[in-house]
This record gives sequence, structure tokens and C-alpha cells, in this order.
Amino acid sequence: MVAHRPGKTNEGAVPCRMPCHCPAGGAFVPFRPILFSAVLLAVAGCGSQPSEAPVQPVELPVQQSDILNQLQGRLIGVPAGSQVELALLEVDRRDQPDRLLSSLQLQGQGEPLPFALQFNPEAFPAGRTVELRGRVTRAGQLIMRLPAIPIESAGSQALGDLRPVPGAMTPPRELQQALAALLGDARLAAETLPGTDLRLWLIDAANMDRAFSPDETRRILEEPPYWCFCWASGLVLAQWLAEHPEWVRGRRVLDFGAGSGVAAIAAAKAGAAEVVACDLDPLALAACRANAALNEVQLSYSADFFAEADRFDLIIVADVLYDRANLPLLDQFLSRGREALVADSRVRDFAHPLYQRLGMLEACTWPDLAEPEEFRRVSLYHARRAEAAA
Repeated sequence: MVAHRPGKTNEGAVPCRMPCHCPAGGAFVPFRPILFSAVLLAVAGCGSQPSEAPVQPVELPVQQSDILNQLQGRLIGVPAGSQVELALLEVDRRDQPDRLLSSLQLQGQGEPLPFALQFNPEAFPAGRTVELRGRVTRAGQLIMRLPAIPIESAGSQALGDLRPVPGAMTPPRELQQALAALLGDARLAAETLPGTDLRLWLIDAANMDRAFSPDETRRILEEPPYWCFCWASGLVLAQWLAEHPEWVRGRRVLDFGAGSGVAAIAAAKAGAAEVVACDLDPLALAACRANAALNEVQLSYSADFFAEADRFDLIIVADVLYDRANLPLLDQFLSRGREALVADSRVRDFAHPLYQRLGMLEACTWPDLAEPEEFRRVSLYHARRAEAAA
């Protein structure tokens, strides 16, 4: 979302006109109003569930036996190219792995995956909880997990078809550390956006309901973590491109003020020949990279819009106008692209000879910031260069 942050401007950009101030006093303030206040300051002119650290079971030597029993079945829905790990575990009263009884590694083939996990029945603990657990990873990231299956006897068993479920993923370290520097207990979670098949690393909504200290409030207002939200205009633009892929198919596209990268990712998935995610904020570009990997698309990246050549077919923009003082950016968009597609919930009905409103759509920021109704109505505009229109 952030194209020009306070104190950072490119030549031709609209500078910050108002400093951001912290609320005085020592009151504890809920997060949603704090972040929304930061958005309002920007309007005034300043312009995924993580997995817990796994508990490693202790591998103890077991008595050797010539008799091995086995658990057999099939894993359904495992993606091709993924890595599968199955483990037969003795589990303690806290539901934590205590001892590894047997394990098996497999490779996903994109079709039902048969398995036969052998174990020594003489090592099977009497009166203890034993479970079959599993995880599916791709490129080192957890993508699925097998819900724990109780194994109540030491005999061989046919378990039938087992279906792993989507699993918690480890959030990108750089982004998680940056968020934790603002709010020590805040976590990122890989969330599926409503009305789309896109997933983004976003702040866990559960982190926004507690009260925060004055120091946390000050940090949020000084450096709002825009990149860990999908703003309403970005969501609208992503949905529009998914429904109208002809706008980007085979074209060179630049996403100005990319933020989380949601619009850039939608353009790539809709068939754009090239997509550049452009943002001054290094954390926003890091978020774009992480979210592109999460959605398995390829993007290019730029930290300076005005250093880009005039070579793009379409500039896409979401929630970067903030207020009418930023309207000169509308001309700058057309200095690098033949056309521009602008989604904005803050500034409406601006008078520009080249921009026409295509419509108004409704969406909310995700996770929901409880913004006023007026900021849930997003206007979508299109412009074409005068010489291109001739």
C-alpha cells in the first residue's frame, strides 16, 4: 500500500504534509482504533497461523526384533513434489511427542500415496498414548499435516485412506521480526482472502483485540505495518483482475505502492507477461516476495517508480491517493504506463480529464479494522494516455 512514506519521497512525489503524533497519556488502547487512526493520519496527508516450535521427541534405542508389524494405508491429496514425513510417536499427557517409535519419508506424486510404516511391536508401550502423525512440506515450508490418529494396539493395522489437512506455516522471519518489534506478541498467519483463491501473510486477527501500552501505540503510529493488511481497495482490485483477466493478460504491469502485493499477485495469476511490485518500503517489498512465493507466482521488484522506464502497458494502483493533495500522482502513473487502473476508497469523484470511473464495489480491509462504512466502498477508475486514446 505504501508508495511514499513520511520522510521518504521520490522526485515528483507528493511529500508528507503533516507529522504523525502519538496520543498522550498512559492509557492502554485497543489495536484496531490505533491502526485505523494511523490510516486517518495518512488520509490527512502522510503520504499466517504460525506453527509453534516443534517439540523434538527423544529417540531411544529399542530392542531389536525379527518381527515387525506395520501400519498401512493411503494418503489422499498430497501435492506432487512435496515431502511427506510419517511418525509413530509415544505422546505424553500434554499431547507432546515423548518418544519416536518409527518413521517413514515419502515423496508426493499428486495421486493417492500408499504407505507401510513398520515398527517393532515389542517396543510398543503398554498403557501409554501412541499416535500416528504426519506432515507435508514443500521447499521447507509446512503446507499440510495429518491429524493425529490414535494407535491403540501393537498389531498390524490397515488404516485405509487418510487425508492430510492444510497446516500452519512458518511466517517469513524478516516480517515476523519486524512485526514483533512493534508488538511483541503479534503473529503473522497465512490467510485466504475472501472471494479469492489468494493467500497472504497477514497479522493474525486475534492480535488486534487486546489493549496496548503507550509505547506500543507510539510505535504503531510512527511506523504503521501497512504491509500486513489487505486493504479494501487492494482486495477489490485483485477480485476485479480475477474476474476480468483480459485487462492484464499478456501485458507488462506495474503495481504502484504494492504493499502486501495482493494486486500484483492477482495480475500475475491472471496471465500478465510481467509484473513489477513497486514500493519504497523495504518491508513491503519483503512482504511482496513472501506472498508471491505463497501463491507460487513470479514477480519483479522496484523501490523507485520514477527510476522505471516508460515501458508498461498498465499501472495498477490501490489505496495510495489518501487525499486530494496526492492527485498529481494520477499524471505520474501515465508517465510510465499507457494505461492506469486505480482503486481507492478515500478519494472519490476526482475531476481528471483522462480518468473515468468504472464503478463502485464493496469490500473491507482484511483482517477487518472495523472501518466506517464509507471506507468499504471502493471506486475503480481507468485512464488511457491522450496519445494512446487518439
